[in-house]
Amino acid sequence: MTGAKDETSSPQKAGEVEDIEAMMGSEKPSETDLTELPSKKPSLLSIPLETIGHKLSQRQETVNSSQHKWWTYKFAHGVAWVVQILFTLASVVLLALWIRHVHPEAYVVTFFVMVIAALAYLAKVTGMGDITIGGRKVPVIRYIDWITTTPLMLFELCMIGGAEKHTFFMVIGCDLMMLTGGIVAAMIVPKAKVGLKYLWFFSSVFFFALMIAALQVDVANGTVKNRPADVQLLFSRLEWLTIISWSGYPVVVLLGRAHAGLISKGMEDALLCILDCISKIGMEGFVVATCSAEGAQCHVKDKAY
Repeated sequence: MTGAKDETSSPQKAGEVEDIEAMMGSEKPSETDLTELPSKKPSLLSIPLETIGHKLSQRQETVNSSQHKWWTYKFAHGVAWVVQILFTLASVVLLALWIRHVHPEAYVVTFFVMVIAALAYLAKVTGMGDITIGGRKVPVIRYIDWITTTPLMLFELCMIGGAEKHTFFMVIGCDLMMLTGGIVAAMIVPKAKVGLKYLWFFSSVFFFALMIAALQVDVANGTVKNRPADVQLLFSRLEWLTIISWSGYPVVVLLGRAHAGLISKGMEDALLCILDCISKIGMEGFVVATCSAEGAQCHVKDKAY
């Protein structure tokens, strides 16, 4: 009896198991279903970033491969010669204006800016612009040029704007800190200490912004408003010339060989030469045009108007 009972119950249990397996099997995905499942798509940002990174790498390789081609150096050398001649001519013009002793105070500072730049470019075009420090070529003449001429240019700008003494110190101090940060950043090897390199670079940018803020707040919206209308116009032009032209320097340096390496050494040098010419000779042009006029009061500070 028990044997018969077991025989009759086992087929029933087997059938129940088959039914359960069939039900479960209907819920399991087949191998073909698994292959048809959609694959995980990349992020919308990952594709552009990868593309941009690839293009930047290609550009760096192209620039590195063309660094030593003759035309890059010849182009930069030619631009440097043109700029040197322009600075020399500008120096002669300013010296002639000073010799006349008609508003001589308007030309002294700008004259020395032009002379220093002319001599710096003379050293550059005759092969004395770079020295080797720690196995790297450093454009020491360029740094000497900037460290000596930019404080003079800012002194002239503050003088025309009738700035207070504390503004003089603030503006020129920020300029020197800006140059220090930029030079140190350029000296650090890119791949070794990237974080430290850009810490110095952006500290330079910070002091540049602080310098512009001091000029705008304390002079443009302050002391220059007590000056004659022609002097106010001159200061406004010089301030905007300084802001626009000087803003190009960190951009060119950032794209150049000391940082991103997206432009060649020759192109970087040529662009910096052009920026030097615009900022310095542009300043001279505005100063001469305004301050050489009869009755000009560009550098008169204590007179009541």
